[in-house]
Amino acid sequence: SLASDVGLTGSITYFWRRARLKTVNFIGYFDQVLILRNILFSGVVILSGATLLVLGSQRGFDILNLLLCFFALIATAWFGIYVAVTLQVLRLLARYRETYFAQLSGQTVRFLFALAFAAGLASSALFGLIGGAVGALVTFLATRRLLSADALEMEGAVPEDPRKELLKYVLPVAPSVIVFSIQDTILFWWTTYVAEKVVVAEVFALGRILAIIGILSTFVIVVIIPRLSGVLDVKAYNRASIFVRLGLLCIGSVFVLICWRFPNFVLILLGDQYAHLQTSLIIVAFTGAFTLLNTATVLINRARGWVRLDFVVACLQALGIGLALLSLDFHHTVQVVTAFSLLVLLSLTLNTGVNVLGFFFPNWIVSQTLSSDTEMQDPENENEK
Repeated sequence: SLASDVGLTGSITYFWRRARLKTVNFIGYFDQVLILRNILFSGVVILSGATLLVLGSQRGFDILNLLLCFFALIATAWFGIYVAVTLQVLRLLARYRETYFAQLSGQTVRFLFALAFAAGLASSALFGLIGGAVGALVTFLATRRLLSADALEMEGAVPEDPRKELLKYVLPVAPSVIVFSIQDTILFWWTTYVAEKVVVAEVFALGRILAIIGILSTFVIVVIIPRLSGVLDVKAYNRASIFVRLGLLCIGSVFVLICWRFPNFVLILLGDQYAHLQTSLIIVAFTGAFTLLNTATVLINRARGWVRLDFVVACLQALGIGLALLSLDFHHTVQVVTAFSLLVLLSLTLNTGVNVLGFFFPNWIVSQTLSSDTEMQDPENENEK
């Protein structure tokens, strides 16, 4: 799912604004996003399938069971591609109620499969993966009927080469998307490789605290950014994006304050065996606050087309991952959660720098051949828009 995206789904927000500001038809961009994602998906299926079969057979798993599991994974990811793209557009159309229904229908199916596990009716990995695939199918069927081609039609000219424009947007974004998406996996893998099991357990337990922030990050992605994208006046958008992040800063600060003043209360959520992790909890709280701000800043930058420097950001972030692995002692929980926090802070700093440049010099950081929304906006119709 990740490797077939590399920023394509996120590009919809930018091209939606672009289509409305330049009065061109959006449906060409939508179709090309789906086509490019399916092309990438085909290549990923081959690579991931070969990897799974080779590693699985080396560890003694039954080949038939591996194949069945892999087919369930393929189905889940393929349905997920259409769902992700369609839900993004439905949010931009402000049809939130329909998106909630579609997602809830699929999650309900997954929940029923989870109940079967809890009741002891099933215990195999294949059963769990089938539950994920059926849930994805239900969401796919629910979203498919919600979005018609008429809803994507806009008055105006058909774009000459939407695929070329998409590639110009995605190529700088892809490395940073990949690096930021895999950095947690790299840190978790390195922790499991070098540290004792108790450290791994503590790190994963503290990660569950971040689920609270994860809900807020999802709210940013699902509600705030699509609503911002409907603000076509550039100055109003700039003001709104600042106020949004000030609000998120307040929420993150409250989260940190609660974890600092009442650590024992928060750690009750994890269990008595984790009651000694007060210091690590505060670090994790800062990580959550940084993540909340970083998610909003990244999405705001990409919605504006400020992606030319994303490759530089990806290189610096990759360098930060390497330095964290070399300089920090992953034998201790505090050091591990510090690594996570520092890397998110690095990403936030870099993306905030891009954002500041975008406010003052937008044409410096818009990808080549793409227009900044300042250029696209017609001054005579600014108030009307």
